Order: sequence, then structure tokens, then C-alpha cells
Amino acid sequence: MRRKVKNTHSNPAFAGMSFEQLAWECIADLFERNETGAFPKLRAYFNARAWEKQSEGELESLTRRLIFGQIQCALFRLYRESDPALGKLLRNLKLALRHSQTLVLVRHHGQYWVHLRECEGRSTAKEILPAHVLAAHFKAGLRGELRLPRALSLFAQVLREYHEHYRAEFPLTGLAVTLRESFASLHRVLTEDGGGHEGYTPGEIEGMIAANVAAVKAQRHGAYVARRKIPAETYEAYFLAIQDLLKAEFVPGGDALRSYYDHLRTHLPGLSREQYQRQCRCHFEYLAKLSRGKLLDQFKKEW
Repeated sequence: MRRKVKNTHSNPAFAGMSFEQLAWECIADLFERNETGAFPKLRAYFNARAWEKQSEGELESLTRRLIFGQIQCALFRLYRESDPALGKLLRNLKLALRHSQTLVLVRHHGQYWVHLRECEGRSTAKEILPAHVLAAHFKAGLRGELRLPRALSLFAQVLREYHEHYRAEFPLTGLAVTLRESFASLHRVLTEDGGGHEGYTPGEIEGMIAANVAAVKAQRHGAYVARRKIPAETYEAYFLAIQDLLKAEFVPGGDALRSYYDHLRTHLPGLSREQYQRQCRCHFEYLAKLSRGKLLDQFKKEW
């Protein structure tokens, strides 16, 4: 908690509170009793994780993760209550989410959550993605382009990438705080170091995208087409769609909120959403991830 509070720019949220007071403020909800004197939140958490079958070390780890997650959500709530300026970013996020095909805003127990649309239902047995992980992706992927559509597109990709281990949802206030902290960090880097890709023209960025996509396409051809995992014409469509996807994400003015499925359907017109989920998603999104990573590596080398 000391690290979380120290590293934020919104310390007025904690004015007049000792660390001990702040700690109790964050975790007090966990110890609310019901009419029988039990702790329903603690019971629900540990029952969902079959606590009877866990070792002492595993129970300690589960408890630590519960406390860290509770602190993270509570600090986000304190930010919202004490920082009126955060309200503007929250309103802009809500407006942007109305037009998102990949993300949806839902309300649970009085709190707004941003949910990955393709993942139906809430998997509350999983933990919330740590804010510092999301912040690291924002700092690496935004590169000074502080536009909400691009940020939300990247956010959806992060939720999708980590969904095996974490929930496919994140608190709206937490998203706003993490974005603002990442934007502030990016602004300092750009101001002090002159980094980023702002010096590139759209044509130069498109050329870099084409070169990196072609490189991944050639590298992975043997693993997919030669081994008959993917038909040659489908493989070609994958990389045409990946090139379009990266242009939408990195070239100013692109439609960064367009989904993976919509990009691929442009080149495979008869593709249904069910076919995409069952037949294409795994390979297509993995190849897109490789291509994006290769492009980001080039940006980093040339900064």
C-alpha cells in the first residue's frame, strides 16, 4: 500500500489519513458480518477457491491476493471521491464505451466495470488484473498517442491476453486512474526525451507495418500452411486483416475500436462470428500479437 500511495499523483485522496487508517478503510468491507454473525464476503471468496483442499502456503497466497485486490479497488474509490478532475475522464470513457464493439460498461453492486464483450458472464473466481500490469501495457503501447479509442483498443487486447488468469473486466474508475497515470508518465518521457513516433508520417508508419507483417507471415508460413493447419488462402486473408488492424491502431485517424472479427470478416466475407470463435480466433489473434510485438520492437529500437 505504501508503494501504491507513494507512486500516485493524486495524494489528496489520502489527506489526513495515516497508513493504518487507510488500510482499515480499504479492507473494512471484507469484515462486515451478516445476521448470523458470519463474514459473507470472506466465505464467498474462499468457498469459490475450494479452501479445504488448499495447503497452508496456498491459503496464505489466496489471502494476500484478496487483500491486494481489495486495496486496489478501495484506492480507486477514494480517488474518485476526492478528485473532481477525474470525473471528466470518467465521462469521456463512458461516451467512448458506448461506441465500442469489444467492450461494454456494466454496473455491479453500485460500481461500474468495463467488461470484455466476447466473454459472457462474470468470472469472479478469478482475480482482477493488477493495475501495474495494465499501466505497463499502456506505457509501451500508447507511445504518446493519447487518444481514448486507441487506449480502449489496447485495453481490450490486454484483457483478452490475460483472460486465462484474470477477469475479463476492470473497474471503470481504476481504468481512468491507470490511464491518467500512464498519460502523465508518457508526457514526462516525451517532454524530457523527445521519444515516441510523432516524427513519423502516416506513410512511414504504414511502411513499417507492411514490412513487419510480411516478416511474420514469412516466418510462420512453415508452421501453419506447410503443415496444413491453415489453408493458404485463409493464411493470406489473416495477414491482410492484420495489416488493416495495425493501421487502424497505429496510424492517426484509424478506427481503433473495430474488432478483430470485423477486420477478418472484411477479407473472409462469409465468416460468421461462431466460425471465428471456433476456427479462426486462436491462430489469427496469435499471429496479430506476433506482428504487433515485432512492430513495437522496431519503434523501441528507433526511439
